[in-house]
Amino acid sequence: MQKELNYFHQNLRSYWQTELVNLIIFIFVLLATVFSRLFGQPSFLSARVSNAMTIIAFTIIGVLIILLFGRIHRQAESLERFRLFMGEDGKQIEPSLKPLYDKCRKYYHSGKRLDHVNGVIALGIICGYLLLNH
Repeated sequence: MQKELNYFHQNLRSYWQTELVNLIIFIFVLLATVFSRLFGQPSFLSARVSNAMTIIAFTIIGVLIILLFGRIHRQAESLERFRLFMGEDGKQIEPSLKPLYDKCRKYYHSGKRLDHVNGVIALGIICGYLLLNH
């Protein structure tokens, strides 16, 4: 069971870190979208610079998706297996493994929350871009 929990811990921590990086990138893209459309006057920030920021951010997202595809697949598999692991009735965890299990649960729930926040921000980016462009 310790080997399984170590595997979960490694992949769930990686999942949480990936979601944190995605959050930072999405916030950057959201700010670039807002700046490019609302504050595109030459006195504040040129539209050209803001558009470049948006293009760079989308390029970074695309490159990250391509480079991290295998890692993301392992994370998704670990999420599903850990969800099933948590749901098993009568699962007795040794007292020595309880802290590791608690860390896994923390990374699982924190990663899920960040995933939902990232989804909302991504929708905000798309809706904001569409509303501000037309």
